[in-house]
Amino acid sequence: MLIRSRSLVVQTLCAALLFPAIASAGASRPAGAPTGEIVAEVHLWVGTAATLVALGRSYPAAPGTALLRNDELVVPPGEVLVVQLRNGYLVRLDDDLRLPVGKIVLLDAPHTSESIGKQLDRLLTKEEQGRAERIAGVQARLAGAEGGSASGGGGSGNARSGGGQLSRGPSGESATGAPPAPPTPPRPSPPLGAPTQNSEPTAAVVRPPDDSPVAKDARAGAEDPARGRSEATARSRQREPAPAAIEAKPRPAPVPAERRELPLPNQAKLRTCLARELRHLPVAISVAPLRLRIEGGKIARVGLGGGLSLPACARPLLLGAPLEGQEHVWLERALPLR
Repeated sequence: MLIRSRSLVVQTLCAALLFPAIASAGASRPAGAPTGEIVAEVHLWVGTAATLVALGRSYPAAPGTALLRNDELVVPPGEVLVVQLRNGYLVRLDDDLRLPVGKIVLLDAPHTSESIGKQLDRLLTKEEQGRAERIAGVQARLAGAEGGSASGGGGSGNARSGGGQLSRGPSGESATGAPPAPPTPPRPSPPLGAPTQNSEPTAAVVRPPDDSPVAKDARAGAEDPARGRSEATARSRQREPAPAAIEAKPRPAPVPAERRELPLPNQAKLRTCLARELRHLPVAISVAPLRLRIEGGKIARVGLGGGLSLPACARPLLLGAPLEGQEHVWLERALPLR
Protein backbone atom coordinates (compact mmCIF):
# COMPACT_ATOMS: atom_id res chain seq x y z
CA MET A 1 0.00 0.00 0.00
CA LEU A 2 2.85 2.37 0.84
CA ILE A 3 4.63 1.61 -2.44
CA ARG A 4 1.42 2.27 -4.37
CA SER A 5 0.92 5.61 -2.60
CA ARG A 6 4.48 6.68 -3.34
CA SER A 7 4.05 5.67 -6.99
CA LEU A 8 0.89 7.76 -7.22
CA VAL A 9 2.62 10.78 -5.68
CA VAL A 10 5.59 10.50 -8.06
CA GLN A 11 3.26 10.10 -11.04
CA THR A 12 1.25 13.15 -10.08
CA LEU A 13 4.39 15.26 -9.59
CA CYS A 14 5.80 14.18 -12.95
CA ALA A 15 2.53 15.00 -14.67
CA ALA A 16 2.47 18.42 -13.02
CA LEU A 17 6.03 19.13 -14.18
CA LEU A 18 5.48 17.92 -17.71
CA PHE A 19 2.05 19.48 -18.16
CA PRO A 20 1.70 22.52 -15.83
CA ALA A 21 -1.65 23.84 -14.75
CA ILE A 22 -3.18 27.09 -15.89
CA ALA A 23 -2.48 28.96 -12.66
CA SER A 24 1.24 28.19 -12.61
CA ALA A 25 2.02 28.10 -16.33
CA GLY A 26 0.69 31.55 -17.13
CA ALA A 27 -1.11 30.55 -20.34
CA SER A 28 -0.78 33.19 -23.03
CA ARG A 29 -2.52 34.06 -26.27
CA PRO A 30 -0.71 33.83 -29.63
CA ALA A 31 0.66 37.07 -31.06
CA GLY A 32 -2.11 38.91 -32.90
CA ALA A 33 -4.95 36.78 -31.47
CA PRO A 34 -7.90 38.55 -29.80
CA THR A 35 -7.90 38.66 -26.01
CA GLY A 36 -10.66 38.07 -23.49
CA GLU A 37 -11.69 35.82 -20.62
CA ILE A 38 -9.51 32.70 -20.53
CA VAL A 39 -11.64 29.59 -19.95
CA ALA A 40 -9.11 26.85 -20.82
CA GLU A 41 -5.65 26.13 -22.16
CA VAL A 42 -4.00 23.59 -24.41
CA HIS A 43 -2.48 21.06 -22.00
CA LEU A 44 -0.63 18.83 -24.45
CA TRP A 45 -0.83 17.61 -28.01
CA VAL A 46 0.05 14.28 -29.53
CA GLY A 47 1.07 15.75 -32.86
CA THR A 48 2.23 19.08 -34.26
CA ALA A 49 -0.47 20.35 -36.63
CA ALA A 50 -3.47 21.12 -34.40
CA THR A 51 -4.62 24.73 -34.73
CA LEU A 52 -6.62 27.33 -32.87
CA VAL A 53 -9.02 29.41 -34.99
CA ALA A 54 -9.90 32.85 -33.62
CA LEU A 55 -11.88 35.37 -35.70
CA GLY A 56 -11.07 33.51 -38.90
CA ARG A 57 -7.29 33.33 -38.32
CA SER A 58 -5.40 30.13 -37.47
CA TYR A 59 -2.67 29.82 -34.83
CA PRO A 60 -0.69 26.77 -33.64
CA ALA A 61 -2.43 25.06 -30.72
CA ALA A 62 0.81 24.60 -28.77
CA PRO A 63 0.76 23.56 -25.10
CA GLY A 64 0.23 26.58 -22.86
CA THR A 65 -1.96 28.41 -25.39
CA ALA A 66 -4.83 30.19 -23.62
CA LEU A 67 -8.31 29.59 -25.02
CA LEU A 68 -11.38 31.82 -25.11
CA ARG A 69 -14.97 30.64 -25.22
CA ASN A 70 -15.48 31.71 -28.84
CA ASP A 71 -12.29 30.03 -30.11
CA GLU A 72 -12.39 26.92 -32.27
CA LEU A 73 -10.01 23.95 -32.09
CA VAL A 74 -9.09 21.96 -35.20
CA VAL A 75 -7.43 18.57 -34.67
CA PRO A 76 -6.21 16.93 -37.92
CA PRO A 77 -6.28 13.17 -38.55
CA GLY A 78 -3.77 11.16 -36.57
CA GLU A 79 -3.42 13.63 -33.68
CA VAL A 80 -4.85 14.05 -30.19
CA LEU A 81 -5.26 17.30 -28.26
CA VAL A 82 -5.77 17.51 -24.48
CA VAL A 83 -7.34 20.70 -23.14
CA GLN A 84 -7.37 21.71 -19.48
CA LEU A 85 -10.45 23.64 -18.42
CA ARG A 86 -10.33 26.28 -15.71
CA ASN A 87 -12.32 23.97 -13.43
CA GLY A 88 -9.47 21.44 -13.51
CA TYR A 89 -10.98 18.93 -15.94
CA LEU A 90 -8.90 17.51 -18.77
CA VAL A 91 -10.73 16.97 -22.05
CA ARG A 92 -9.44 14.79 -24.85
CA LEU A 93 -10.16 15.87 -28.43
CA ASP A 94 -9.56 13.06 -30.89
CA ASP A 95 -8.28 13.42 -34.41
CA ASP A 96 -10.23 14.76 -37.37
CA LEU A 97 -12.33 17.06 -35.21
CA ARG A 98 -13.38 20.71 -35.33
CA LEU A 99 -14.94 21.88 -32.05
CA PRO A 100 -15.77 25.34 -30.66
CA VAL A 101 -14.44 25.77 -27.12
CA GLY A 102 -17.85 26.99 -25.95
CA LYS A 103 -19.41 23.62 -26.88
CA ILE A 104 -17.22 21.54 -24.58
CA VAL A 105 -19.73 19.82 -22.29
CA LEU A 106 -17.65 20.09 -19.09
CA LEU A 107 -16.64 23.73 -19.63
CA ASP A 108 -18.99 25.14 -16.96
CA ALA A 109 -19.02 22.12 -14.65
CA PRO A 110 -18.05 22.51 -10.97
CA HIS A 111 -14.38 22.21 -10.05
CA THR A 112 -12.99 18.68 -9.95
CA SER A 113 -10.81 17.20 -7.22
CA GLU A 114 -9.36 14.48 -9.46
CA SER A 115 -5.62 14.85 -9.99
CA ILE A 116 -4.00 15.60 -13.32
CA GLY A 117 -2.15 12.26 -13.23
CA LYS A 118 -5.31 10.20 -12.82
CA GLN A 119 -7.05 12.06 -15.61
CA LEU A 120 -4.11 11.56 -17.96
CA ASP A 121 -4.04 7.83 -17.22
CA ARG A 122 -7.73 7.65 -17.98
CA LEU A 123 -7.59 9.72 -21.18
CA LEU A 124 -4.28 8.65 -22.77
CA THR A 125 -2.55 5.36 -23.28
CA LYS A 126 1.06 4.89 -22.22
CA GLU A 127 2.12 5.08 -25.86
CA GLU A 128 0.30 8.38 -26.36
CA GLN A 129 1.83 9.85 -23.19
CA GLY A 130 5.33 8.83 -24.31
CA ARG A 131 4.73 10.31 -27.75
CA ALA A 132 3.54 13.58 -26.21
CA GLU A 133 6.68 13.77 -24.03
CA ARG A 134 8.94 13.18 -27.06
CA ILE A 135 7.15 15.88 -29.04
CA ALA A 136 7.48 18.31 -26.11
CA GLY A 137 11.23 17.60 -25.94
CA VAL A 138 11.68 18.23 -29.67
CA GLN A 139 9.71 21.47 -29.46
CA ALA A 140 11.86 22.65 -26.52
CA ARG A 141 15.09 21.93 -28.44
CA LEU A 142 13.79 23.74 -31.54
CA ALA A 143 12.80 26.75 -29.45
CA GLY A 144 16.29 26.87 -27.89
CA ALA A 145 17.95 26.65 -31.30
CA GLU A 146 15.81 29.45 -32.70
CA GLY A 147 16.61 31.64 -29.70
CA GLY A 148 20.34 31.06 -30.17
CA SER A 149 20.29 31.92 -33.89
CA ALA A 150 18.21 35.02 -33.27
CA SER A 151 20.74 36.36 -30.74
CA GLY A 152 23.65 35.99 -33.25
CA GLY A 153 25.04 38.84 -35.32
CA GLY A 154 23.62 40.09 -38.56
CA GLY A 155 24.72 38.89 -41.99
CA SER A 156 26.38 40.68 -44.88
CA GLY A 157 24.66 43.39 -46.84
CA ASN A 158 22.35 42.67 -49.71
CA ALA A 159 22.79 43.96 -53.25
CA ARG A 160 19.08 44.76 -53.45
CA SER A 161 17.14 47.20 -51.34
CA GLY A 162 13.74 46.53 -49.78
CA GLY A 163 11.93 47.68 -52.90
CA GLY A 164 13.77 45.23 -55.14
CA GLN A 165 15.93 47.94 -56.85
CA LEU A 166 19.71 47.81 -57.14
CA SER A 167 21.24 49.94 -54.36
CA ARG A 168 23.16 53.05 -55.41
CA GLY A 169 26.00 54.95 -53.78
CA PRO A 170 25.80 58.46 -52.39
CA SER A 171 26.95 60.05 -55.70
CA GLY A 172 24.33 58.29 -57.79
CA GLU A 173 26.73 55.64 -59.11
CA SER A 174 25.51 52.13 -59.76
CA ALA A 175 26.70 49.04 -57.88
CA THR A 176 29.48 48.52 -60.50
CA GLY A 177 31.00 52.00 -59.89
CA ALA A 178 30.32 53.43 -63.40
CA PRO A 179 28.46 56.77 -63.61
CA PRO A 180 24.91 56.49 -64.93
CA ALA A 181 24.41 57.31 -68.62
CA PRO A 182 22.52 60.55 -69.37
CA PRO A 183 18.93 60.03 -70.49
CA THR A 184 18.24 60.19 -74.25
CA PRO A 185 15.88 63.09 -75.14
CA PRO A 186 12.71 61.95 -76.92
CA ARG A 187 12.30 62.84 -80.60
CA PRO A 188 9.45 65.25 -81.40
CA SER A 189 6.68 63.64 -83.38
CA PRO A 190 5.65 65.38 -86.66
CA PRO A 191 2.33 67.23 -86.78
CA LEU A 192 -0.71 65.28 -87.83
CA GLY A 193 -0.98 65.14 -91.61
CA ALA A 194 2.54 66.44 -92.29
CA PRO A 195 4.80 64.31 -94.56
CA THR A 196 7.47 62.37 -92.75
CA GLN A 197 11.05 61.78 -93.90
CA ASN A 198 11.41 59.43 -96.92
CA SER A 199 7.66 59.52 -97.48
CA GLU A 200 5.29 61.21 -99.91
CA PRO A 201 2.12 63.10 -99.03
CA THR A 202 -0.99 61.01 -99.46
CA ALA A 203 -4.31 62.25 -100.74
CA ALA A 204 -7.34 62.32 -98.47
CA VAL A 205 -9.54 59.24 -98.76
CA VAL A 206 -13.19 59.95 -99.57
CA ARG A 207 -15.49 57.23 -98.25
CA PRO A 208 -18.90 56.50 -99.83
CA PRO A 209 -22.01 57.23 -97.72
CA ASP A 210 -23.07 54.52 -95.29
CA ASP A 211 -26.40 52.95 -96.32
CA SER A 212 -26.66 50.49 -93.44
CA PRO A 213 -29.96 50.35 -91.48
CA VAL A 214 -28.31 51.87 -88.44
CA ALA A 215 -26.96 54.80 -90.44
CA LYS A 216 -30.33 55.30 -92.13
CA ASP A 217 -32.02 55.35 -88.74
CA ALA A 218 -29.55 57.94 -87.53
CA ARG A 219 -30.11 60.20 -90.56
CA ALA A 220 -33.90 59.79 -90.31
CA GLY A 221 -33.76 60.60 -86.59
CA ALA A 222 -31.80 63.77 -87.30
CA GLU A 223 -34.40 64.92 -89.86
CA ASP A 224 -37.52 63.73 -88.00
CA PRO A 225 -36.96 62.44 -84.40
CA ALA A 226 -40.39 60.77 -84.10
CA ARG A 227 -40.06 58.95 -87.41
CA GLY A 228 -36.53 57.81 -86.62
CA ARG A 229 -37.54 56.28 -83.31
CA SER A 230 -40.50 54.40 -84.81
CA GLU A 231 -38.46 52.95 -87.69
CA ALA A 232 -35.60 51.94 -85.38
CA THR A 233 -38.05 50.20 -83.03
CA ALA A 234 -39.65 48.28 -85.92
CA ARG A 235 -36.28 47.09 -87.26
CA SER A 236 -35.07 46.00 -83.80
CA ARG A 237 -38.21 43.92 -83.30
CA GLN A 238 -37.63 42.22 -86.63
CA ARG A 239 -34.04 41.33 -85.66
CA GLU A 240 -34.90 39.96 -82.17
CA PRO A 241 -35.18 36.14 -82.08
CA ALA A 242 -38.30 34.56 -80.70
CA PRO A 243 -37.94 33.50 -77.05
CA ALA A 244 -37.40 29.78 -76.59
CA ALA A 245 -39.92 27.84 -74.63
CA ILE A 246 -38.78 27.02 -71.10
CA GLU A 247 -39.20 23.38 -70.24
CA ALA A 248 -40.48 22.73 -66.75
CA LYS A 249 -38.21 20.25 -64.94
CA PRO A 250 -39.91 17.84 -62.58
CA ARG A 251 -39.14 18.42 -58.92
CA PRO A 252 -37.38 15.61 -57.06
CA ALA A 253 -39.62 13.53 -54.89
CA PRO A 254 -39.29 14.27 -51.15
CA VAL A 255 -37.30 11.79 -49.11
CA PRO A 256 -39.61 9.73 -46.87
CA ALA A 257 -39.38 10.66 -43.22
CA GLU A 258 -38.53 7.12 -42.20
CA ARG A 259 -35.36 7.18 -44.36
CA ARG A 260 -34.01 10.57 -43.32
CA GLU A 261 -32.76 9.28 -39.95
CA LEU A 262 -32.14 5.57 -40.00
CA PRO A 263 -32.02 3.88 -36.58
CA LEU A 264 -28.62 3.04 -35.18
CA PRO A 265 -27.49 -0.57 -34.80
CA ASN A 266 -28.31 -1.99 -31.36
CA GLN A 267 -29.98 1.32 -30.54
CA ALA A 268 -31.84 0.10 -27.44
CA LYS A 269 -28.71 -1.45 -25.90
CA LEU A 270 -26.67 1.59 -26.92
CA ARG A 271 -29.09 3.96 -25.18
CA THR A 272 -28.95 1.88 -22.01
CA CYS A 273 -25.14 1.80 -22.09
CA LEU A 274 -24.71 5.55 -22.61
CA ALA A 275 -27.40 6.52 -20.10
CA ARG A 276 -25.75 4.36 -17.43
CA GLU A 277 -22.19 5.58 -18.03
CA LEU A 278 -22.87 9.26 -18.73
CA ARG A 279 -25.03 9.79 -15.66
CA HIS A 280 -21.83 10.12 -13.61
CA LEU A 281 -20.91 13.36 -15.40
CA PRO A 282 -20.93 16.52 -13.24
CA VAL A 283 -23.42 18.05 -15.67
CA ALA A 284 -26.66 16.42 -16.76
CA ILE A 285 -27.14 15.71 -20.47
CA SER A 286 -30.26 14.33 -22.12
CA VAL A 287 -28.78 13.65 -25.58
CA ALA A 288 -25.59 11.78 -26.47
CA PRO A 289 -23.76 13.53 -29.35
CA LEU A 290 -22.49 10.52 -31.31
CA ARG A 291 -19.88 10.83 -34.07
CA LEU A 292 -19.79 8.04 -36.66
CA ARG A 293 -17.56 7.37 -39.64
CA ILE A 294 -18.83 4.91 -42.26
CA GLU A 295 -16.53 3.03 -44.62
CA GLY A 296 -17.64 0.21 -46.89
CA GLY A 297 -21.21 0.36 -45.60
CA LYS A 298 -20.08 -0.30 -42.02
CA ILE A 299 -19.24 1.83 -38.99
CA ALA A 300 -15.44 2.10 -38.96
CA ARG A 301 -14.93 4.67 -36.20
CA VAL A 302 -17.09 6.05 -33.42
CA GLY A 303 -16.80 8.76 -30.77
CA LEU A 304 -18.68 11.37 -28.77
CA GLY A 305 -18.82 15.09 -29.45
CA GLY A 306 -18.39 17.91 -26.98
CA GLY A 307 -15.09 16.58 -25.68
CA LEU A 308 -16.74 13.55 -24.04
CA SER A 309 -15.08 10.14 -23.93
CA LEU A 310 -16.98 7.22 -25.41
CA PRO A 311 -17.77 4.52 -22.81
CA ALA A 312 -16.20 1.15 -23.47
CA CYS A 313 -19.58 -0.58 -23.56
CA ALA A 314 -20.60 1.39 -26.67
CA ARG A 315 -17.76 0.36 -28.98
CA PRO A 316 -18.72 -3.31 -29.56
CA LEU A 317 -22.32 -2.23 -30.18
CA LEU A 318 -21.36 0.06 -33.08
CA LEU A 319 -17.98 -0.86 -34.59
CA GLY A 320 -18.36 -3.06 -37.67
CA ALA A 321 -22.16 -2.79 -37.69
CA PRO A 322 -23.80 -2.05 -41.08
CA LEU A 323 -25.19 1.47 -41.52
CA GLU A 324 -26.31 3.47 -44.54
CA GLY A 325 -25.05 7.02 -44.99
CA GLN A 326 -22.35 9.20 -46.51
CA GLU A 327 -18.99 7.51 -46.30
CA HIS A 328 -15.49 8.75 -45.37
CA VAL A 329 -16.86 11.72 -43.40
CA TRP A 330 -17.85 12.15 -39.76
CA LEU A 331 -21.60 12.00 -39.23
CA GLU A 332 -23.21 13.46 -36.12
CA ARG A 333 -26.18 11.65 -34.59
CA ALA A 334 -27.98 12.86 -31.49
CA LEU A 335 -29.25 9.89 -29.47
CA PRO A 336 -31.81 10.74 -26.76
CA LEU A 337 -31.01 9.05 -23.48
CA ARG A 338 -34.54 8.99 -22.14
